[in-house]
Amino acid sequence: MRLVQTILPALLCCAFAGCFQLNIPESSGNQTMQYTLALPSGFKAPETRVSIAEFVSESPAKFKMLSRKGTVLQFDTFSKWTQTPSVMVSSAFRKLYGADNDDFSDTKYILEGDIFTFERNLDSNTADLKVLYRLINRADKKVIFCKELSSSIRLKGDTPEDFAAAMSQAVVDQAEKIKQDISALKKTTLPEGKDKNTVNQ
Repeated sequence: MRLVQTILPALLCCAFAGCFQLNIPESSGNQTMQYTLALPSGFKAPETRVSIAEFVSESPAKFKMLSRKGTVLQFDTFSKWTQTPSVMVSSAFRKLYGADNDDFSDTKYILEGDIFTFERNLDSNTADLKVLYRLINRADKKVIFCKELSSSIRLKGDTPEDFAAAMSQAVVDQAEKIKQDISALKKTTLPEGKDKNTVNQ
């Protein structure tokens, strides 16, 4: 009797162990890829030195690539930016404007930016970038101009690489437009001998 009581639980354990199996899902092969902005080597920096402040992002886009279809936002699980939009765009402007160092003692202006849109539009298949720029006089901290730019660059294909390439073009296009506005600033001498900066719109 004792032998039966000893063997029976062991047999039951073996039987149940055969019923319960741990199913480990096989790897789908998906790998998270990271992307950054590609900048042209031949971009001509503004003649007037400009310090680039760290941009602020109001967009829900963080590291994951953000897409919009109608009013629905969705994030790509396997495609990420190497940095947040605020860091990437401000870093891109520093490189394009030749402000990639910490010595701004002779800088005349400070450029700030608020990023409102940094996403892919699935309806139009475009990379959409919307930024409010502020150019500030470094000497007296007065705002020279505020300008909101919106860009929609069509993707050449349907991949994250195409999205990154189109967004890169949007950033470069806006950097060029702001550079033109800075170049259009005219220097006017006031009766008191002070300088006032205005922009031609």
